[in-house]
Amino acid sequence: RGMARAFRLERPVICVGNLSVGGTGKTPAVQWLAAELDRLGYRVGVLTRGYGRDRPSEMRILRTGSRASPAVFGDEPCMLARALRTTAPGTLLAIGSDRSAAGRMLDQSGLVDCLVTDDGFQHLALDRSVDIVLIDSTRPFENGRCLPLGRLREPIGALKDADIVLITRCQRGTPQAELLKRIRRVNPSAPIFHARTVLTRVAELRSGDRAEVSKVVGMPFATFCGLGNPAAFQAQVRQAGFTVVLDITFPDHHSYSAGDVEELARRARSAGAAGLLTTAKDAANLGGAPELSLPAYTLEVKLELDDGEGLVGRVCKKLDSFAPA
Repeated sequence: RGMARAFRLERPVICVGNLSVGGTGKTPAVQWLAAELDRLGYRVGVLTRGYGRDRPSEMRILRTGSRASPAVFGDEPCMLARALRTTAPGTLLAIGSDRSAAGRMLDQSGLVDCLVTDDGFQHLALDRSVDIVLIDSTRPFENGRCLPLGRLREPIGALKDADIVLITRCQRGTPQAELLKRIRRVNPSAPIFHARTVLTRVAELRSGDRAEVSKVVGMPFATFCGLGNPAAFQAQVRQAGFTVVLDITFPDHHSYSAGDVEELARRARSAGAAGLLTTAKDAANLGGAPELSLPAYTLEVKLELDDGEGLVGRVCKKLDSFAPA
């Protein structure tokens, strides 16, 4: 209505967001996009909130590859910094609840060419050059209602503002006709891309030693996670062929205590598990907790797109046409 004005930075901002609460795969999408832009020669900055920090009001800068504590930076920034150390080693992460302020901090550094904001579709104070909206194909809009009656942060009609739609967790050959119709009723023109999260390898939790899935898949496992969409992780483990005897869930961004670790091992043994499986995000949140008494592995995953070149090409076209305020 013209009552407020979005702040425009000197460098273009790419927003990776969604309409719903819970996980749709935004952080893997940010990781993929940062790596693709780095490959093309862009110096990338990532803006992220950093949930679960001891001092959420503080702004922090984190370099990829740095040893970082989730208590200081948040679990997802720590996971991103670790994951991007080889695929986008020059990336800088700005952590702060005020995306505009965090963006200005990176913008003024002169060390980045563009910014990617993780989960910023509803952050209206920051002007964006590209809005990429993610939709989880396994539970796109559920009952279609906004909080607290449903899982949507804003009505489905907000999709009209999307420049690009990325449907995540798509299995090849799975029909998407009804979902595509629903998107097109709101946004007839935004290009629609499809992606899935692919399991690559497993890594031993403490040593970091990597192994092919085939080396450990025969063991009986218990899974544990604190995610916005734990069912997606649990389904992926089973689709990879793991034998799962128990699933243990915690609240999203859960920080594990010594008592949690002891209870995890006790429940896993009681169920007959010989090992534990978790996510990279949960591994970051184990922090200073004591070592698990059972073998524990994290799943290493990557985002796979049907037309990744097409999506990044659309983004680059926007970046190249950007004009500072």
